[in-house]
Amino acid sequence: MLHLLLKHRGFKSIDLCADGKEAVDCVSAKDYDHYDIIFLDNLMPVMNGPETVSILRKNGFNKLIIGLTGNALDTDVLEFEQSGADIVLVKPLKIDLFDKLFQYIYVYGVKSDSYKNHQHHHGDVDDGNILTLKEFLSS
Repeated sequence: MLHLLLKHRGFKSIDLCADGKEAVDCVSAKDYDHYDIIFLDNLMPVMNGPETVSILRKNGFNKLIIGLTGNALDTDVLEFEQSGADIVLVKPLKIDLFDKLFQYIYVYGVKSDSYKNHQHHHGDVDDGNILTLKEFLSS
């Protein structure tokens, strides 16, 4: 479903991986600028979402990583965020939340809040007024 939603929103190049290790290998095999956003499920075979995020961040991936989980427990969300995910979305995914996510990307770009200081790509945005992705989606 996520694949179709992204295609419908205009994403042209979408790579799908079966597990966390495959995701790390896929990103590592290409220039890190190749990917603008990575979506990772919490429960994947071989390597789970938080482990995958942690490795990607350690290896220098500095763009948005969105965690996905079917479990809304605070501990699961916190583990994902502490590993370096910018936001964790609870399934089932809501279309209006994705619309807000894409608004954020248009305004602030795809640099990660979790990886380094806020940066933006569109227009002159006062750095003092930049919201994190989490703040933006909850507003």
